[in-house]
Amino acid sequence: MLPLVPLVFLACPGFGSQTLGGGSSEVPADPTYVEHAGPILDDYCAPCHGETPSGGAPDYFRLDAYENDGSRDGAVEMADRIVARATGDSPTMPPAYATQPSDIDREILAAWVADGAPYGADTGGTQ
Repeated sequence: MLPLVPLVFLACPGFGSQTLGGGSSEVPADPTYVEHAGPILDDYCAPCHGETPSGGAPDYFRLDAYENDGSRDGAVEMADRIVARATGDSPTMPPAYATQPSDIDREILAAWVADGAPYGADTGGTQ
């Protein structure tokens, strides 16, 4: 006789899927800066790596902007570094004392970079 426990889990809606912030949205297949990565970077990275760097953050890039603003690189130019520092098994950003993004937020950032760090649909703002 086959055990029923695995069958019960397979019948549960959403079993094995990941959701954003405990909600019902799965990690998007094609994340964009506008819809996905930008809000994560704004929440967890831009407080130090924003228009006015703070907390010892370097001043040659900013993560509250998609692309180079004429003097500092933006998130798209820093995409590989974002993945290296903020995703994976041992992320080093944000620092341990700061509020941390969820594992799903980190996966969204990794997927965004893996997709080529696309900007996405413009909602009226500028890149």
